[in-house]
Amino acid sequence: MARIINDDYKYKINGRKAPRITIDELKAQIKKTAMKHNGGAYRDDDEGVTYDEYAFVIIHEDPTVEADQKYHIYFENFFGEDSAFCDTFSGFHTLDNGLTYYGFNGGADGDMDTFGILYYDGKKIRLYFPTYGNSINAKYKCALFNEGEYEIKGKIYDVTEDDPAGEYCAKYGLDPTEEVINIEAMKKEISEHIEVI
Repeated sequence: MARIINDDYKYKINGRKAPRITIDELKAQIKKTAMKHNGGAYRDDDEGVTYDEYAFVIIHEDPTVEADQKYHIYFENFFGEDSAFCDTFSGFHTLDNGLTYYGFNGGADGDMDTFGILYYDGKKIRLYFPTYGNSINAKYKCALFNEGEYEIKGKIYDVTEDDPAGEYCAKYGLDPTEEVINIEAMKKEISEHIEVI
């Protein structure tokens, strides 16, 4: 019987904190952060710039967000508000615990889509990738099918197995050629890991 991917991953309950804010307040913080890190590409009066574009800049340019990255995930493809794949997670949402976030999914061509969020911790925009229910190879700290040679926080990974994604999915009774994500599991981890104060 198939399990939920990464159902044995132990995340810290109330490991991070965030204030209760509205979607409009989060949008303002995302725009402000993107404008700070975009090298002048956007101005405050720009019309037509989407929050997907702002989020993409933050994920690639903000050193704080880069420090939050605990997995090797390359966002060649990026979808947020415009995600046809998963509108119940991607875009702006507020969870039952009061956490307002901007969800996104994407990855490199050939990788399985990986899901993450941007949220405001009261001081800055933070990045978080839930592991439970997400298409992440927790053994090798990367998106499924992104196993290879890379460095995360000073540790070098050089994966040489023939089919690391397939072997990892088999552990959970899952088929790596089919979608393995579980939206409710990801939301559960986010709600339990990020405490709204």
